[in-house]
Amino acid sequence: MRTTEEGWAIVRACLAACSACLLGVTPARAHPADVTHLLVKIQRHQVEVRLTFNLLTLMRFAPVDSDQNGELTLDELAAAEPQLDSFLEERIPISINRRDGTRLDLLQAMRPVWPASEKPIVKAAEYDTHWIDVDCRLFSEALVEDVWIGFEFFEDTGYAHTIQGFFEQEGNRLEVPFTVQEPEFLYDTGFKPGDEPPPATASDDAAAQWNIVWTAAGLILIALLGGWRVMRRNNVEVKASADH
Repeated sequence: MRTTEEGWAIVRACLAACSACLLGVTPARAHPADVTHLLVKIQRHQVEVRLTFNLLTLMRFAPVDSDQNGELTLDELAAAEPQLDSFLEERIPISINRRDGTRLDLLQAMRPVWPASEKPIVKAAEYDTHWIDVDCRLFSEALVEDVWIGFEFFEDTGYAHTIQGFFEQEGNRLEVPFTVQEPEFLYDTGFKPGDEPPPATASDDAAAQWNIVWTAAGLILIALLGGWRVMRRNNVEVKASADH
């Protein structure tokens, strides 16, 4: 199982590959059609996951083009969502704090990345250039100390397929590629239970409410004093005018 430290080692390897490119050596790379994108955003009690597939990859998970006419409509995509959901939940296991049984429950319907209202029909030749976002959100009562995710669909996509993954946490981003040789990764968040801020208590809430009351009362008093001074000054000016 790969860990965060190994992930940083992969980043260093990627930098070395970039250097090789500068020297005129071009490393092998996956075709864009064989790449899926993953974004994992981690907070103390929440994990958000976004997967971005092209239509060609989705076709390998389920018969989305139901009439097999070489064209995909939005209605066909919507009709295939339950089967795609089940496939993804089964083939992309995920866990928080190494707990078994966590499911990749989908947050909302699959969303086309292209302007679907302008192009409701996609032809087969364009499947590899049209993308779908799939989002899910996982909550944890316990502090999120680690996140593990794996991919078990390489037999369906083909062994050349790559998942370009990114883990984001508090402004930091770690790139982690997934392949048939390395299909899983364990991300250590570094969060520790003792680092959490203490939860707000009833006395804290009461104190905050009293602070609001006293602040409002102070502003009212200042306004009254200001009005009284203006009235007093006006009265003095009127009296002085009358004396003259």
